[in-house]
Amino acid sequence: MLRMYADHKDWDLEDVEIRLQHDKIHVRDCKDCETRLGQND
Repeated sequence: MLRMYADHKDWDLEDVEIRLQHDKIHVRDCKDCETRLGQND
């Protein structure tokens, strides 16, 4: 999608760097649950 937007705006993406980080965190509301299966992305 970034490529399509850049093409539309005629932007050069040659030197663009993208960093992405993703973590899963146990659901805080489920701290007292019997199982620990609930997660938030």
